[in-house]
Amino acid sequence: MIVLAESEIDFLIQLGLTKTQAKVYLTLLRLDPAKARTIYKNTNVPRPEVYRSLDELQKLGLVEREIAKPFVFHTPPL
Repeated sequence: MIVLAESEIDFLIQLGLTKTQAKVYLTLLRLDPAKARTIYKNTNVPRPEVYRSLDELQKLGLVEREIAKPFVFHTPPL
């Protein structure tokens, strides 16, 4: 399991992300690329919320989805 620092989560919250989005994003940064299932297992965020957060982060341009079965997610270079 990946350990996320509260200071990192708080920083992303200050930038406008929700706590769940921050957890999902930081986990994906460490695992990049990753499937939603892997993110779910490493964050203890319910799987539907992981998918919802990934969709929201994708709309913000922070996450990209690869066309694969199952979907694979990664973070684009900033």
